[in-house]
Amino acid sequence: MFAQLVWKDLQKGAHPKRLQLGRPGLPAEMVLRATILKQMNGFSYEQLAFHLADSRTYLRFCGFTHPLEVPGKSALAHNIKCISGETWEQINHLLGRYAQAQGVEDGRKLRIDPTVSETNIHHPTDNALLFDCVKTLARILARAHESFDVPFRNRSRRAKKRHMAIVNARNQAQRLQPYRDLLQITRETIRYARQAREPLRKDAGPFAGLARRFADRLDHYLPLAEQVVSQTQRRVFHGDSVPADEKLVSIFEPHTDIIRKDGRDTYYGHKVTLTGGKAGSFSTGSWKPAIPPTSRSSSACSIVTASITVTIRARSPPTVPSRARTISKMPGSAA
Repeated sequence: MFAQLVWKDLQKGAHPKRLQLGRPGLPAEMVLRATILKQMNGFSYEQLAFHLADSRTYLRFCGFTHPLEVPGKSALAHNIKCISGETWEQINHLLGRYAQAQGVEDGRKLRIDPTVSETNIHHPTDNALLFDCVKTLARILARAHESFDVPFRNRSRRAKKRHMAIVNARNQAQRLQPYRDLLQITRETIRYARQAREPLRKDAGPFAGLARRFADRLDHYLPLAEQVVSQTQRRVFHGDSVPADEKLVSIFEPHTDIIRKDGRDTYYGHKVTLTGGKAGSFSTGSWKPAIPPTSRSSSACSIVTASITVTIRARSPPTVPSRARTISKMPGSAA
């Protein structure tokens, strides 16, 4: 049953014309088992491909008969990423019902654990974000220039030099001039991107689909680049303190929130609340919008209480310490 759910996702992620071409794809059960190994050991896709070919146990667990049958890291990544979040939720519900039928979980006790799930981004600094904008837009424009001859002058090398000059500067005064130059380079690249959008979108040649994809990518990154320029101008040259809910910390993961823990540590990601049973099995998970770090009312206690109200539906949620792990009875269960 699990493999059938994964198979539906794999069919959705496959291009119709490619189903009859190239090497046969991986069976759904192989993809599911490889995903379990990846998550269980914390492997990257490169490490997963290596250990699948290196370990006879992993090889047999996934259903391969020879190390040469193991696909590369790119093929593994493509197949695993096809599995949707809805499918994982259905698999988790099926596992929960199976655990209850086998007597592993009785549903009477739950453990609530709020934590932070960090996104895969580098540490956000103004100069690093500006450099990300320049090199990303320049990469798209360079390919569009090669294919459709859109006007473009690549400033990536100059932007990298200014980025490194800011990193190696001894004080803020030495950073101002490189920041001005880096902002100018970013604005120039943004102008090239704006000019290229309309010709790419109106292209009616044999490669019009490719031109529209370039235009769509420019439409995605241009507002993010403009936001980075705006917040850098405010922070570096005007001395303003940009509110956390207005900051952009990554153009690749723009949904990332800024999370302060106990007023000390800063994390970049999302607040999540995990619910598990007494046997340690995962039950449910919920994502909570981040509270700006300027608000001192954001404590783990308030997050846990909200999670109890939504997940367990208790009439009067208990108050728990900020660092405590809570065990609660399900409503309507026997004492």
